[in-house]
Amino acid sequence: DIIRGRDLWEHQDMKKLQGHLKTIFDKINEHNGGGKYNNGNSENPPYKTLRDDWWNANRDQIWKAITCSAPETAMLTIPTTDPTTHKWHSPRCGRDKNPPYIPPDDYIPQRLR
Repeated sequence: DIIRGRDLWEHQDMKKLQGHLKTIFDKINEHNGGGKYNNGNSENPPYKTLRDDWWNANRDQIWKAITCSAPETAMLTIPTTDPTTHKWHSPRCGRDKNPPYIPPDDYIPQRLR
């Protein structure tokens, strides 16, 4: 959510963080020669398209980093269409599965992460 500019945290430091992210994505854009991201500064948040593409390309690595020290008993709750039931992935939030479980979407509410 922070990378994609959708974080719920409202604080002065968030503006500072978003400024740092803009600088990082400016550099990524320059390194890759611009292309379809040349209008990134006019998007809200800046470089939204690049941020989304970066997230989609790296979400598996981010999930590994988040769960790398998860205890064996850690479980991930995934809401279903029926509000009275949930899916569970364990151990280690599904990281030890082969292939590892990586959430296919970004619909897990921040408060449950």
